[in-house]
Amino acid sequence: MHLGCTGDELYEELRDYKKIVDTQWAEYESSDPLDIGMSLWSAHPILGCQEEDWAGGLCDRMLHSLGMLYYATAVMADGTNIDYIVLRLW
Repeated sequence: MHLGCTGDELYEELRDYKKIVDTQWAEYESSDPLDIGMSLWSAHPILGCQEEDWAGGLCDRMLHSLGMLYYATAVMADGTNIDYIVLRLW
């Protein structure tokens, strides 16, 4: 079955994506759960690959962003901190 993409076309798409990743991963942040999920999904297959150190860095940044979205700390009247998960309904 032919899916309409040759090996050369796929290589070109991956090369173009790699250029974007190489220049932007270190500064990339998101508050969009879809962006965070897609970034984690894109990087997870090559985690730990020495030639692709961006994958680990991107995952670390996205997990931090995810934590910023869904975790909060409340200070109680007695001064103690309570960590909780924020549930957002869209």
